[in-house]
Amino acid sequence: MTSKADFFFYGGNIITVDENNPSAEALAVKGNKIQAVGKFHERFTDISGYYNQTYEDVSKVIGGKITELEQRNEFPRPWAKFFGWDPELIPDLPKLSADFLDKEFPTTLPVAIVGESGHVAWVNNNAFQAAGVDDTIEDKDGGIFVKDEDGHLTGQLFEAPAIMRVLGAAPQPTPEELEDTVRKQWKDYSACGFTTVTDMAYIPNQKFDRLLEEISFEDTCPVRLAPYRAVLPDEPTHANRNRTVCCPRLFINDERYTARPAGDEDEHTFEENPKLWEAGVKLGADGSPHCGTAAVREPFLNSNLTETLGFPPAPCYGNLNHSTEDLLQIVKREHHVKKRQIAIHAHGERAIDQAIGVPVHCGRYSTCGEFEPCSVLLRLPSVLLRQIVHFGAERTNRWTPLSEATKHGIRWSIHQDHPSFPGPPLPFVNLRTAVTRTHRDDKDTIYGPEYRVPIHEALKAVTIDAAWQIHRDDTLGSLMENKTADLLILSKNPYEVMLIIVACSV
Repeated sequence: MTSKADFFFYGGNIITVDENNPSAEALAVKGNKIQAVGKFHERFTDISGYYNQTYEDVSKVIGGKITELEQRNEFPRPWAKFFGWDPELIPDLPKLSADFLDKEFPTTLPVAIVGESGHVAWVNNNAFQAAGVDDTIEDKDGGIFVKDEDGHLTGQLFEAPAIMRVLGAAPQPTPEELEDTVRKQWKDYSACGFTTVTDMAYIPNQKFDRLLEEISFEDTCPVRLAPYRAVLPDEPTHANRNRTVCCPRLFINDERYTARPAGDEDEHTFEENPKLWEAGVKLGADGSPHCGTAAVREPFLNSNLTETLGFPPAPCYGNLNHSTEDLLQIVKREHHVKKRQIAIHAHGERAIDQAIGVPVHCGRYSTCGEFEPCSVLLRLPSVLLRQIVHFGAERTNRWTPLSEATKHGIRWSIHQDHPSFPGPPLPFVNLRTAVTRTHRDDKDTIYGPEYRVPIHEALKAVTIDAAWQIHRDDTLGSLMENKTADLLILSKNPYEVMLIIVACSV
Protein backbone atom coordinates (compact mmCIF):
# COMPACT_ATOMS: atom_id res chain seq x y z
CA MET A 1 0.00 0.00 0.00
CA THR A 2 1.28 3.45 -0.86
CA SER A 3 -0.33 5.27 2.11
CA LYS A 4 -1.71 4.48 5.52
CA ALA A 5 -5.19 2.94 5.53
CA ASP A 6 -8.02 4.25 7.70
CA PHE A 7 -9.33 0.78 8.60
CA PHE A 8 -8.17 -2.82 8.52
CA PHE A 9 -10.65 -5.69 8.68
CA TYR A 10 -9.33 -9.05 9.88
CA GLY A 11 -10.37 -12.07 11.90
CA GLY A 12 -13.33 -13.42 9.95
CA ASN A 13 -14.30 -14.82 6.57
CA ILE A 14 -13.89 -12.11 3.92
CA ILE A 15 -15.92 -13.02 0.83
CA THR A 16 -14.84 -10.83 -2.09
CA VAL A 17 -16.98 -12.24 -4.96
CA ASP A 18 -13.83 -11.75 -7.05
CA GLU A 19 -13.25 -14.86 -9.18
CA ASN A 20 -9.47 -14.31 -9.08
CA ASN A 21 -9.36 -13.82 -5.31
CA PRO A 22 -12.59 -15.25 -3.83
CA SER A 23 -11.55 -14.93 -0.17
CA ALA A 24 -9.03 -12.95 1.82
CA GLU A 25 -7.42 -12.70 5.25
CA ALA A 26 -7.68 -8.95 5.48
CA LEU A 27 -9.05 -5.87 3.78
CA ALA A 28 -7.82 -2.28 4.05
CA VAL A 29 -9.98 0.80 3.47
CA LYS A 30 -8.98 4.41 2.95
CA GLY A 31 -11.78 6.94 2.68
CA ASN A 32 -14.58 5.08 0.89
CA LYS A 33 -12.27 3.00 -1.30
CA ILE A 34 -10.75 -0.43 -0.83
CA GLN A 35 -7.00 0.07 -0.66
CA ALA A 36 -5.89 -3.56 -0.55
CA VAL A 37 -7.29 -7.09 -0.24
CA GLY A 38 -5.24 -10.13 0.70
CA LYS A 39 -2.89 -11.24 3.50
CA PHE A 40 -2.73 -9.40 6.81
CA HIS A 41 0.53 -8.07 8.23
CA GLU A 42 -0.36 -4.97 10.26
CA ARG A 43 -2.96 -3.74 12.80
CA PHE A 44 -6.51 -4.98 12.44
CA THR A 45 -10.17 -4.71 13.40
CA ASP A 46 -11.51 -8.09 14.64
CA ILE A 47 -14.77 -8.95 12.92
CA SER A 48 -15.35 -12.36 14.48
CA GLY A 49 -18.09 -11.99 15.83
CA TYR A 50 -43.41 -14.80 8.62
CA TYR A 51 -46.86 -14.33 8.41
CA ASN A 52 -49.28 -15.86 10.92
CA GLN A 53 -52.21 -13.46 10.71
CA THR A 54 -55.98 -13.62 10.19
CA TYR A 55 -58.58 -11.14 9.01
CA GLU A 56 -59.41 -10.45 12.65
CA ASP A 57 -55.85 -9.22 13.20
CA VAL A 58 -55.91 -7.12 10.03
CA SER A 59 -59.32 -5.57 10.69
CA LYS A 60 -58.22 -4.47 14.17
CA VAL A 61 -55.30 -2.59 12.65
CA ILE A 62 -57.43 -0.96 9.96
CA GLY A 63 -60.23 -0.05 12.36
CA GLY A 64 -57.81 1.33 14.93
CA LYS A 65 -56.05 3.55 12.42
CA ILE A 66 -59.36 4.87 11.04
CA THR A 67 -60.56 5.71 14.57
CA GLU A 68 -57.26 7.50 15.16
CA LEU A 69 -57.75 9.60 12.03
CA GLU A 70 -61.40 10.33 12.86
CA GLN A 71 -60.33 12.04 16.06
CA ARG A 72 -58.17 14.55 14.22
CA ASN A 73 -59.72 17.96 13.75
CA GLU A 74 -58.24 18.59 10.32
CA PHE A 75 -59.41 20.04 7.03
CA PRO A 76 -59.35 18.69 4.44
CA ARG A 77 -60.22 15.44 6.18
CA PRO A 78 -57.37 12.92 6.24
CA TRP A 79 -57.65 9.69 4.27
CA ALA A 80 -57.20 6.20 5.67
CA LYS A 81 -54.89 4.56 3.12
CA PHE A 82 -53.58 1.02 3.55
CA PHE A 83 -51.12 -0.94 1.41
CA GLY A 84 -50.50 -4.69 1.24
CA TRP A 85 -53.91 -6.43 1.12
CA ASP A 86 -52.84 -10.00 0.37
CA PRO A 87 -55.36 -12.89 0.44
CA GLU A 88 -52.62 -15.15 -0.93
CA LEU A 89 -50.80 -15.00 2.40
CA ILE A 90 -53.80 -14.41 4.69
CA PRO A 91 -56.41 -16.79 3.24
CA ASP A 92 -59.45 -15.71 5.27
CA LEU A 93 -59.48 -12.13 4.02
CA PRO A 94 -62.94 -11.22 2.68
CA LYS A 95 -63.88 -10.00 -0.77
CA LEU A 96 -63.64 -6.21 -0.72
CA SER A 97 -66.04 -3.64 -2.16
CA ALA A 98 -67.16 -0.10 -1.42
CA ASP A 99 -70.26 -1.41 0.35
CA PHE A 100 -68.17 -3.81 2.44
CA LEU A 101 -65.84 -1.00 3.54
CA ASP A 102 -68.82 1.22 4.36
CA LYS A 103 -70.32 -1.57 6.46
CA GLU A 104 -67.16 -2.63 8.28
CA PHE A 105 -65.59 0.76 8.98
CA PRO A 106 -66.74 4.32 9.77
CA THR A 107 -67.97 6.19 6.70
CA THR A 108 -66.80 9.61 7.86
CA LEU A 109 -63.39 9.23 6.19
CA PRO A 110 -62.27 8.21 2.70
CA VAL A 111 -60.82 4.70 2.92
CA ALA A 112 -58.52 3.06 0.35
CA ILE A 113 -56.90 -0.38 0.48
CA VAL A 114 -54.25 -1.18 -2.14
CA GLY A 115 -53.40 -4.80 -2.94
CA GLU A 116 -49.88 -6.13 -2.37
CA SER A 117 -49.23 -6.23 -6.11
CA GLY A 118 -49.94 -2.51 -6.48
CA HIS A 119 -52.15 -3.24 -9.50
CA VAL A 120 -55.50 -3.30 -7.71
CA ALA A 121 -57.23 -1.26 -5.00
CA TRP A 122 -60.58 -0.92 -3.27
CA VAL A 123 -62.12 2.31 -1.94
CA ASN A 124 -65.25 3.25 -0.01
CA ASN A 125 -67.99 5.53 -1.31
CA ASN A 126 -66.61 8.47 0.66
CA ALA A 127 -63.37 8.18 -1.32
CA PHE A 128 -65.28 8.27 -4.62
CA GLN A 129 -67.14 11.35 -3.41
CA ALA A 130 -63.95 13.11 -2.30
CA ALA A 131 -62.37 12.40 -5.69
CA GLY A 132 -65.40 13.55 -7.68
CA VAL A 133 -65.88 10.10 -9.20
CA ASP A 134 -69.35 8.68 -9.87
CA ASP A 135 -70.98 6.01 -12.03
CA THR A 136 -70.55 8.09 -15.18
CA ILE A 137 -66.76 7.84 -15.13
CA GLU A 138 -65.19 5.96 -18.03
CA ASP A 139 -62.12 3.78 -18.15
CA LYS A 140 -59.07 5.64 -19.45
CA ASP A 141 -55.42 4.93 -20.29
CA GLY A 142 -55.58 1.37 -19.03
CA GLY A 143 -57.25 2.17 -15.72
CA ILE A 144 -60.40 0.19 -14.93
CA PHE A 145 -63.24 1.40 -12.69
CA VAL A 146 -65.07 -1.86 -12.04
CA LYS A 147 -68.87 -1.62 -12.22
CA ASP A 148 -71.64 -4.10 -11.49
CA GLU A 149 -74.22 -5.28 -14.03
CA ASP A 150 -76.33 -2.20 -13.27
CA GLY A 151 -73.45 0.15 -14.06
CA HIS A 152 -72.70 1.13 -10.45
CA LEU A 153 -69.13 1.44 -9.15
CA THR A 154 -68.17 -1.53 -6.98
CA GLY A 155 -65.21 0.15 -5.31
CA GLN A 156 -62.59 -1.94 -7.12
CA LEU A 157 -59.95 -0.21 -9.24
CA PHE A 158 -57.44 -1.80 -11.61
CA GLU A 159 -54.07 -0.24 -12.48
CA ALA A 160 -52.47 3.08 -11.67
CA PRO A 161 -54.53 5.46 -13.86
CA ALA A 162 -57.77 4.42 -12.11
CA ILE A 163 -56.21 4.01 -8.66
CA MET A 164 -54.53 7.41 -8.74
CA ARG A 165 -57.62 9.10 -10.19
CA VAL A 166 -59.15 8.43 -6.78
CA LEU A 167 -56.17 8.34 -4.41
CA GLY A 168 -54.74 11.44 -6.07
CA ALA A 169 -57.48 13.44 -4.35
CA ALA A 170 -56.03 12.62 -0.93
CA PRO A 171 -54.02 15.33 0.87
CA GLN A 172 -50.39 15.10 -0.19
CA PRO A 173 -47.66 14.50 2.40
CA THR A 174 -45.85 17.56 3.66
CA PRO A 175 -42.21 18.05 2.58
CA GLU A 176 -41.17 17.08 6.10
CA GLU A 177 -43.20 13.87 6.02
CA LEU A 178 -41.84 12.97 2.61
CA GLU A 179 -38.24 13.54 3.67
CA ASP A 180 -38.73 11.51 6.83
CA THR A 181 -40.21 8.63 4.82
CA VAL A 182 -37.33 8.59 2.31
CA ARG A 183 -34.70 8.70 5.02
CA LYS A 184 -36.35 5.87 6.95
CA GLN A 185 -36.71 3.72 3.83
CA TRP A 186 -33.08 4.18 2.82
CA LYS A 187 -31.98 3.43 6.37
CA ASP A 188 -34.05 0.23 6.28
CA TYR A 189 -32.41 -0.82 3.01
CA SER A 190 -28.98 -0.22 4.48
CA ALA A 191 -29.81 -2.11 7.68
CA CYS A 192 -30.86 -5.12 5.58
CA GLY A 193 -27.55 -5.11 3.74
CA PHE A 194 -28.28 -3.15 0.56
CA THR A 195 -25.78 -0.55 -0.62
CA THR A 196 -27.24 0.17 -4.07
CA VAL A 197 -30.91 0.00 -5.09
CA THR A 198 -32.77 0.69 -8.33
CA ASP A 199 -36.13 2.40 -8.78
CA MET A 200 -37.74 0.67 -11.74
CA ALA A 201 -40.69 3.03 -12.11
CA TYR A 202 -39.14 6.45 -11.64
CA ILE A 203 -41.48 9.34 -12.46
CA PRO A 204 -39.77 12.77 -12.48
CA ASN A 205 -41.11 15.24 -9.96
CA GLN A 206 -39.20 18.45 -9.43
CA LYS A 207 -39.81 18.77 -5.68
CA PHE A 208 -39.13 15.12 -4.99
CA ASP A 209 -36.04 15.14 -7.21
CA ARG A 210 -34.64 18.08 -5.25
CA LEU A 211 -35.10 16.04 -2.09
CA LEU A 212 -33.29 13.05 -3.62
CA GLU A 213 -30.43 15.34 -4.61
CA GLU A 214 -30.17 16.82 -1.15
CA ILE A 215 -30.08 13.47 0.65
CA SER A 216 -27.77 11.75 -1.85
CA PHE A 217 -25.17 14.53 -1.61
CA GLU A 218 -24.84 13.99 2.15
CA ASP A 219 -21.77 12.06 3.30
CA THR A 220 -24.01 9.98 5.57
CA CYS A 221 -26.39 8.89 2.79
CA PRO A 222 -26.61 5.11 3.40
CA VAL A 223 -27.42 3.85 -0.13
CA ARG A 224 -27.08 4.69 -3.81
CA LEU A 225 -30.18 5.08 -5.97
CA ALA A 226 -30.27 4.29 -9.69
CA PRO A 227 -33.72 5.17 -11.14
CA TYR A 228 -35.09 3.83 -14.43
CA ARG A 229 -37.55 6.32 -15.89
CA ALA A 230 -41.01 4.94 -16.67
CA VAL A 231 -41.97 5.11 -20.35
CA LEU A 232 -45.56 4.78 -21.58
CA PRO A 233 -46.68 3.25 -24.89
CA ASP A 234 -46.74 5.51 -27.95
CA GLU A 235 -50.52 5.20 -28.05
CA PRO A 236 -53.01 4.80 -25.18
CA THR A 237 -53.97 1.34 -26.45
CA HIS A 238 -52.89 -2.20 -25.80
CA ALA A 239 -52.58 -5.56 -27.53
CA ASN A 240 -55.47 -7.26 -25.77
CA ARG A 241 -56.37 -9.99 -28.27
CA ASN A 242 -59.94 -9.54 -26.93
CA ARG A 243 -59.14 -11.95 -24.11
CA THR A 244 -59.98 -9.89 -21.06
CA VAL A 245 -61.64 -6.65 -20.10
CA CYS A 246 -58.70 -5.54 -17.98
CA CYS A 247 -56.00 -3.37 -19.49
CA PRO A 248 -52.98 -3.15 -17.20
CA ARG A 249 -50.81 -0.06 -17.09
CA LEU A 250 -48.01 0.00 -14.58
CA PHE A 251 -47.43 3.71 -14.48
CA ILE A 252 -49.42 6.73 -13.35
CA ASN A 253 -50.46 8.96 -16.23
CA ASP A 254 -52.29 12.15 -15.31
CA GLU A 255 -51.50 15.79 -14.76
CA ARG A 256 -50.15 15.21 -11.27
CA TYR A 257 -48.09 12.06 -11.72
CA THR A 258 -46.76 11.62 -15.23
CA ALA A 259 -44.56 8.91 -16.64
CA ARG A 260 -42.51 9.98 -19.64
CA PRO A 261 -44.40 9.29 -22.88
CA ALA A 262 -42.42 7.40 -25.48
CA GLY A 263 -40.32 9.84 -27.48
CA ASP A 264 -40.47 12.63 -24.88
CA GLU A 265 -37.14 14.46 -24.90
CA ASP A 266 -37.34 15.92 -21.39
CA GLU A 267 -34.14 15.25 -19.50
CA HIS A 268 -33.91 14.12 -15.89
CA THR A 269 -34.65 16.77 -13.32
CA PHE A 270 -32.01 15.92 -10.72
CA GLU A 271 -28.29 16.56 -10.72
CA GLU A 272 -26.45 13.25 -10.86
CA ASN A 273 -23.73 12.27 -8.43
CA PRO A 274 -22.01 9.00 -7.37
CA LYS A 275 -25.03 8.12 -5.21
CA LEU A 276 -27.79 9.18 -7.60
CA TRP A 277 -27.96 8.66 -11.35
CA GLU A 278 -30.56 7.81 -14.00
CA ALA A 279 -29.65 4.31 -15.11
CA GLY A 280 -32.08 3.86 -18.01
CA VAL A 281 -35.74 3.62 -18.93
CA LYS A 282 -38.44 1.14 -17.91
CA LEU A 283 -41.16 -0.39 -20.08
CA GLY A 284 -44.04 -2.55 -18.88
CA ALA A 285 -44.90 -5.42 -21.21
CA ASP A 286 -47.75 -6.70 -19.04
CA GLY A 287 -49.23 -6.59 -15.54
CA SER A 288 -49.24 -8.86 -12.49
CA PRO A 289 -50.22 -12.51 -11.90
CA HIS A 290 -51.64 -11.45 -8.54
CA CYS A 291 -54.64 -9.69 -10.05
CA GLY A 292 -54.95 -11.50 -13.38
CA THR A 293 -53.23 -8.96 -15.61
CA ALA A 294 -49.99 -10.82 -16.49
CA ALA A 295 -50.05 -11.89 -20.16
CA VAL A 296 -50.07 -15.67 -19.75
CA ARG A 297 -50.48 -18.47 -22.32
CA GLU A 298 -52.79 -20.59 -20.18
CA PRO A 299 -55.81 -18.89 -18.58
CA PHE A 300 -55.84 -18.18 -14.87
CA LEU A 301 -57.89 -20.69 -12.91
CA ASN A 302 -61.13 -19.64 -11.27
CA SER A 303 -61.14 -20.09 -7.49
CA ASN A 304 -62.31 -18.46 -4.30
CA LEU A 305 -58.89 -16.83 -4.08
CA THR A 306 -59.03 -15.26 -7.55
CA GLU A 307 -62.52 -14.00 -6.75
CA THR A 308 -61.27 -12.41 -3.53
CA LEU A 309 -58.33 -10.91 -5.41
CA GLY A 310 -60.76 -9.47 -7.95
CA PHE A 311 -59.51 -11.17 -11.12
CA PRO A 312 -61.23 -10.19 -14.39
CA PRO A 313 -63.96 -12.55 -15.67
CA ALA A 314 -62.91 -15.93 -17.07
CA PRO A 315 -61.33 -16.87 -19.33
CA CYS A 316 -58.63 -14.47 -18.21
CA TYR A 317 -55.32 -14.41 -20.08
CA GLY A 318 -54.11 -10.98 -18.98
CA ASN A 319 -52.96 -8.39 -21.48
CA LEU A 320 -49.97 -7.09 -23.34
CA ASN A 321 -49.49 -3.37 -22.80
CA HIS A 322 -47.83 -2.89 -26.20
CA SER A 323 -48.17 -4.30 -29.64
CA THR A 324 -44.89 -5.92 -30.66
CA GLU A 325 -44.29 -3.21 -33.26
CA ASP A 326 -44.92 -0.48 -30.69
CA LEU A 327 -42.45 -2.08 -28.29
CA LEU A 328 -39.83 -2.46 -31.01
CA GLN A 329 -40.13 1.18 -32.02
CA ILE A 330 -39.75 2.39 -28.44
CA VAL A 331 -36.70 0.18 -27.88
CA LYS A 332 -35.08 1.31 -31.13
CA ARG A 333 -35.58 4.94 -30.17
CA GLU A 334 -34.50 4.63 -26.54
CA HIS A 335 -31.58 2.23 -26.94
CA HIS A 336 -30.25 2.35 -30.48
CA VAL A 337 -30.71 6.11 -30.92
CA LYS A 338 -30.50 7.54 -27.40
CA LYS A 339 -28.16 4.82 -26.07
CA ARG A 340 -30.20 4.25 -22.92
CA GLN A 341 -30.32 0.93 -21.12
CA ILE A 342 -33.77 -0.66 -21.35
CA ALA A 343 -35.56 -2.47 -18.52
CA ILE A 344 -38.70 -4.43 -19.43
CA HIS A 345 -41.21 -5.79 -16.94
CA ALA A 346 -42.49 -9.09 -18.36
CA HIS A 347 -44.29 -11.50 -16.07
CA GLY A 348 -46.47 -13.78 -18.22
CA GLU A 349 -45.20 -16.10 -20.95
CA ARG A 350 -46.63 -14.01 -23.78
CA ALA A 351 -44.94 -10.90 -22.43
CA ILE A 352 -41.66 -12.78 -21.97
CA ASP A 353 -41.81 -13.98 -25.59
CA GLN A 354 -42.35 -10.40 -26.66
CA ALA A 355 -39.45 -9.10 -24.57
CA ILE A 356 -37.11 -11.80 -25.85
CA GLY A 357 -38.00 -10.77 -29.39
CA VAL A 358 -36.79 -7.22 -28.83
CA PRO A 359 -33.25 -6.84 -30.27
CA VAL A 360 -31.64 -4.95 -27.37
CA HIS A 361 -29.99 -5.64 -24.04
CA CYS A 362 -33.04 -5.84 -21.76
CA GLY A 363 -32.21 -5.10 -18.15
CA ARG A 364 -35.00 -6.92 -16.38
CA TYR A 365 -37.68 -9.56 -16.79
CA SER A 366 -39.02 -12.54 -14.89
CA THR A 367 -39.65 -15.89 -16.52
CA CYS A 368 -40.69 -19.49 -16.00
CA GLY A 369 -38.19 -20.59 -18.66
CA GLU A 370 -36.75 -19.67 -22.05
CA PHE A 371 -33.24 -18.80 -20.91
CA GLU A 372 -31.63 -20.37 -24.00
CA PRO A 373 -32.95 -17.78 -26.51
CA CYS A 374 -32.12 -15.16 -23.91
CA SER A 375 -28.44 -16.11 -24.05
CA VAL A 376 -28.37 -16.04 -27.84
CA LEU A 377 -29.91 -12.56 -27.89
CA LEU A 378 -27.75 -11.22 -25.03
CA ARG A 379 -30.63 -10.48 -22.68
CA LEU A 380 -29.82 -9.85 -19.03
CA PRO A 381 -32.55 -11.35 -16.83
CA SER A 382 -33.38 -10.21 -13.33
CA VAL A 383 -35.77 -12.61 -11.63
CA LEU A 384 -38.48 -12.21 -8.99
CA LEU A 385 -37.56 -15.36 -7.10
CA ARG A 386 -39.21 -14.92 -3.72
CA GLN A 387 -42.61 -16.19 -4.87
CA ILE A 388 -41.31 -19.73 -4.46
CA VAL A 389 -41.16 -19.01 -0.73
CA HIS A 390 -44.86 -18.16 -0.61
CA PHE A 391 -46.61 -20.16 -3.33
CA GLY A 392 -46.70 -23.85 -4.14
CA ALA A 393 -48.42 -25.74 -6.98
CA GLU A 394 -47.12 -27.46 -10.08
CA ARG A 395 -46.05 -24.32 -11.89
CA THR A 396 -43.64 -23.46 -9.10
CA ASN A 397 -41.44 -26.38 -10.18
CA ARG A 398 -40.42 -24.49 -13.31
CA TRP A 399 -40.50 -20.96 -11.91
CA THR A 400 -37.20 -19.09 -12.45
CA PRO A 401 -34.98 -22.01 -13.56
CA LEU A 402 -31.77 -20.28 -12.51
CA SER A 403 -29.41 -23.19 -13.15
CA GLU A 404 -30.49 -23.05 -16.80
CA ALA A 405 -29.42 -19.41 -16.97
CA THR A 406 -26.00 -20.28 -15.57
CA LYS A 407 -25.76 -23.26 -17.94
CA HIS A 408 -26.21 -20.93 -20.92
CA GLY A 409 -23.66 -18.43 -19.65
CA ILE A 410 -26.19 -15.78 -18.63
CA ARG A 411 -25.36 -13.38 -15.80
CA TRP A 412 -28.57 -12.97 -13.81
CA SER A 413 -29.62 -11.03 -10.76
CA ILE A 414 -32.40 -11.27 -8.17
CA HIS A 415 -34.82 -8.42 -7.51
CA GLN A 416 -37.56 -7.92 -4.93
CA ASP A 417 -39.99 -5.50 -6.55
CA HIS A 418 -40.55 -3.36 -3.49
CA PRO A 419 -42.96 -2.20 -2.26
CA SER A 420 -45.16 -4.89 -3.83
CA PHE A 421 -43.25 -7.58 -1.98
CA PRO A 422 -44.47 -9.29 1.22
CA GLY A 423 -42.41 -8.42 4.25
CA PRO A 424 -39.21 -6.40 4.67
CA PRO A 425 -36.36 -6.41 2.13
CA LEU A 426 -34.40 -9.52 3.13
CA PRO A 427 -31.68 -10.35 0.58
CA PHE A 428 -30.55 -13.47 2.40
CA VAL A 429 -34.01 -15.00 2.18
CA ASN A 430 -33.73 -14.57 -1.60
CA LEU A 431 -30.35 -16.30 -1.55
CA ARG A 432 -31.75 -19.15 0.50
CA THR A 433 -34.61 -19.57 -1.98
CA ALA A 434 -32.21 -19.68 -4.94
CA VAL A 435 -30.13 -22.35 -3.21
CA THR A 436 -32.91 -24.49 -1.69
CA ARG A 437 -36.07 -23.73 -3.75
CA THR A 438 -38.30 -24.51 -0.77
CA HIS A 439 -41.57 -23.02 0.50
CA ARG A 440 -41.63 -20.82 3.58
CA ASP A 441 -43.76 -23.35 5.52
CA ASP A 442 -42.25 -26.53 4.10
CA LYS A 443 -38.48 -26.84 4.18
CA ASP A 444 -38.50 -30.46 2.99
CA THR A 445 -40.26 -30.15 -0.38
CA ILE A 446 -37.96 -28.87 -3.13
CA TYR A 447 -39.64 -27.23 -6.13
CA GLY A 448 -37.66 -27.90 -9.28
CA PRO A 449 -34.52 -29.32 -7.61
CA GLU A 450 -32.68 -29.31 -10.92
CA TYR A 451 -32.95 -25.52 -11.00
CA ARG A 452 -31.15 -24.89 -7.70
CA VAL A 453 -27.87 -22.98 -7.83
CA PRO A 454 -24.75 -23.02 -5.62
CA ILE A 455 -24.50 -20.33 -2.97
CA HIS A 456 -21.66 -18.70 -4.91
CA GLU A 457 -23.90 -18.10 -7.93
CA ALA A 458 -26.66 -16.74 -5.69
CA LEU A 459 -24.25 -14.33 -3.98
CA LYS A 460 -23.04 -13.08 -7.35
CA ALA A 461 -26.66 -12.34 -8.29
CA VAL A 462 -26.91 -9.69 -5.56
CA THR A 463 -23.34 -8.40 -5.83
CA ILE A 464 -21.06 -8.39 -8.89
CA ASP A 465 -23.61 -9.57 -11.47
CA ALA A 466 -26.20 -7.08 -10.25
CA ALA A 467 -23.57 -4.32 -10.49
CA TRP A 468 -22.66 -5.52 -13.99
CA GLN A 469 -26.29 -5.31 -15.10
CA ILE A 470 -26.50 -1.62 -14.16
CA HIS A 471 -23.05 -0.89 -15.67
CA ARG A 472 -21.32 -0.23 -12.34
CA ASP A 473 -19.18 -3.36 -11.96
CA ASP A 474 -16.03 -1.29 -12.46
CA THR A 475 -16.57 0.40 -9.08
CA LEU A 476 -19.14 -1.75 -7.24
CA GLY A 477 -20.13 -5.36 -6.64
CA SER A 478 -16.95 -7.02 -5.34
CA LEU A 479 -14.17 -6.39 -2.84
CA MET A 480 -11.19 -5.42 -4.97
CA GLU A 481 -8.50 -2.81 -4.84
CA ASN A 482 -9.75 0.67 -5.87
CA LYS A 483 -13.41 -0.36 -5.74
CA THR A 484 -15.87 1.30 -3.38
CA ALA A 485 -15.76 -0.20 0.12
CA ASP A 486 -19.27 -1.65 0.36
CA LEU A 487 -18.84 -3.94 3.35
CA LEU A 488 -21.36 -6.03 5.28
CA ILE A 489 -20.50 -7.73 8.56
CA LEU A 490 -22.60 -10.90 8.82
CA SER A 491 -23.42 -13.15 11.75
CA LYS A 492 -22.51 -16.27 9.76
CA ASN A 493 -20.54 -17.24 6.69
CA PRO A 494 -23.17 -18.07 4.02
CA TYR A 495 -20.81 -20.60 2.43
CA GLU A 496 -20.85 -22.57 5.68
CA VAL A 497 -24.58 -22.40 6.41
CA MET A 498 -26.02 -22.87 2.92
CA LEU A 499 -29.17 -24.69 4.02
CA ILE A 500 -29.95 -22.33 6.91
CA ILE A 501 -28.91 -19.14 5.20
CA VAL A 502 -32.19 -17.50 6.17
CA ALA A 503 -30.78 -17.28 9.70
CA CYS A 504 -27.87 -15.13 8.53
CA SER A 505 -28.41 -11.57 9.72
CA VAL A 506 -26.68 -8.32 8.81
